[in-house]
Amino acid sequence: MARSWSVLSGVWVSAMINKLPRLRKKVFDISQGPHLADQHLLRPVTKRERGEGTHRAAEERYRLRFERNPAGVFRSSCDGHMLDCNESFARLLGYASRDEILARTVWELYPSVAAAEEFIARLQAHRSLVGFELSLRRRNGSLFWVLANVSLFEGENGTPEIIEGVLVDITERKQAEQTLRDSEEKYRTLFEESTDAIAITTPGGEFILVNQAWLDLFGYTREEITELNIAETYVQAHDQTALRQRIEQRGSAKHYELKLRKKDGKQMDCLLAMKVWRAKDESILGYQSIVQDITDRKQTEKSLRDLSGRLLCLQDEERRRLARELHDATGQSLAALMISLTQIKQSGTVRDPRLHNLLLESLELAGQSAREIRTLSYLLHPPLLDELGLTSALYYYAEGFAKRSGIHVSLDVPAKLGRLPRELETTVFRIVQESLTNIHRHSRSATARIRIARNAADLTLEVSDEGNGMSPAVLERSNGGGGGLGVGIAGMCERARQLGGQLAIDASGHGVKVRATLPLSGGQ
Repeated sequence: MARSWSVLSGVWVSAMINKLPRLRKKVFDISQGPHLADQHLLRPVTKRERGEGTHRAAEERYRLRFERNPAGVFRSSCDGHMLDCNESFARLLGYASRDEILARTVWELYPSVAAAEEFIARLQAHRSLVGFELSLRRRNGSLFWVLANVSLFEGENGTPEIIEGVLVDITERKQAEQTLRDSEEKYRTLFEESTDAIAITTPGGEFILVNQAWLDLFGYTREEITELNIAETYVQAHDQTALRQRIEQRGSAKHYELKLRKKDGKQMDCLLAMKVWRAKDESILGYQSIVQDITDRKQTEKSLRDLSGRLLCLQDEERRRLARELHDATGQSLAALMISLTQIKQSGTVRDPRLHNLLLESLELAGQSAREIRTLSYLLHPPLLDELGLTSALYYYAEGFAKRSGIHVSLDVPAKLGRLPRELETTVFRIVQESLTNIHRHSRSATARIRIARNAADLTLEVSDEGNGMSPAVLERSNGGGGGLGVGIAGMCERARQLGGQLAIDASGHGVKVRATLPLSGGQ
């Protein structure tokens, strides 16, 4: 039997059960003696008797429904006496049998006398309560919730009014509702007290709910947002379109940077987290967005990038100056020293074998120092980079690197690359220089490849090897580069960023590939 069994059926059952003794008395009254009963059984059945038999069958059917109903069915008087109930009602209240609960008073089932009086007063006022929720007490004293369909009937011959009804246990549902209310309250508290600006909008962009932080950030009042559309806060309309397409595909978006507009028209850089709410049929109910103003942070980052760019320029200038000093001053002094030592050797004035050997050793050391000075000068800043351009500088550097390291370097440069802006040539050379250094230190690769390509807008540089890849630990150390600015992967990334480009490192497969994409138009 379904739990939604009609209260009218329950009332009818109780009424019919109440009439059972009277009906039976009318049909089987044997007070007049056995002979009358025998006559009654032997005479033909009248139309009235057939009707009474039908009533008895109906009474029996509804008695079975009353007893077997999984819901708790009861009948009591308004003065507190329990008149009848089914076994389900007894189990609902925690009693072992209906006889046990019938021995109790109704008042024991309510949390308090006041609660019972309030319920009866409400029932007397309305005569019937459908879908009424109330709390009752089980035998062990614990409280639980029921959904009640109850009706009030007048008693007979001056007896108290009769309460008849059906109860269904809804404790779990009430607990779930309370948990939901608690969760909603916690969410509302977090929503209102959050320092991040939070807004909930409809698919059309109308505001459903915003917190105070959102109002403070954008400068609106709660009355004003009733006439406001979220689209009015976007600086670029395509930003909203792109963002909505993204979250509708992925369900959410995190760490999304864009510009938004305040009420006074002032633009701000924002970090946005957004999610879409959908119904069961996947239709969109609305959007929730969390906004952080990162204008100050972006300005600080820009200042740091500008400072980093200036320091890189100063670093390159200092390298260029040191290279020139080593080549023009120290290198020339060593060259003069070698000439003098050579002249002494050729004059034959040193006849002492010991001094002659010292002269030869000094000449060899001077030659070695001159070669090292030239190499150091070139590593600091290759003069060919300024004199003949990037292509010549790369060929000369790759040849020298191959001799020093034993790693074969292949160079693929367009024949008509031509001269590029000085900052761009310097950046490409430094990325190649650092990449080859990392290959020599970490990859154990026997080969390295340098490839340059260009189109009308960008120049692409790739430096790759066929070594053993790069572990996360090595990658982290390379990013640090020993802590010096412009050294390691961090320095390469910063150089690319200064020109408005980007650098990516693929170390997931066999070997490592460094790829830099740099705009030909120059930096930011």
